[in-house]
Amino acid sequence: MELQRACAPAIETQPGDLVGCLGETLTLETVASGSPLSYQWFKDGVMINGATQSQYQLSSLATGDAGRYTCLVTGDCGSLETRAAEVTLHTAVALESEPAGVVSCDGGPARLEVTASGSVQSYQWYKGNDPLPGATDAVLPFEAVTNDNRGMYFCRITGNCDDVVDTASVEVLLDLPAYDEMLLPDWTGPPSRPCTDLDNNQVFEVLDLVGLINRG
Repeated sequence: MELQRACAPAIETQPGDLVGCLGETLTLETVASGSPLSYQWFKDGVMINGATQSQYQLSSLATGDAGRYTCLVTGDCGSLETRAAEVTLHTAVALESEPAGVVSCDGGPARLEVTASGSVQSYQWYKGNDPLPGATDAVLPFEAVTNDNRGMYFCRITGNCDDVVDTASVEVLLDLPAYDEMLLPDWTGPPSRPCTDLDNNQVFEVLDLVGLINRG
């Protein structure tokens, strides 16, 4: 008596979740054992016409390709369905909030901050046109604002699909009331610019040293 060999398929490798950018090509794949086998791919439970191989290729990825994909593997003695593989698309980077300029009245701590949505890969802060080493977070902190920190700053945000967004440039200023005492102890002229002490919520009238120096 000849014994009948088991012929039901077995899933050896499940399709994995994939993430891509618009226009890219992604490939879903399953590996099954058993013979003979046939394949049929489904998206969100709906059969995909012509998708009858162990691989299913998504060419020129579009928004409508996002979803859950399964493959029904059929042998002579039955069928098995793979796990659902999730296909998602990276979303474009968009600015939610821009950094605000900083005026430090006491040389204390300060920060520049940006908020972005989408598939953000990296942040890079610049002073002028020069990237700041290590400044690769959404927040750029200053432990204590010094004269060396004065300047124009912006943040460059790069997405996972090589999309790049730059914030507007903002200025970091240092206006110390103590400058009057240290550098100009005898100055009796009128100050020219208000400055707010963020710790005490007091308003100081701070001497515009640049204007004074230029006047000589």
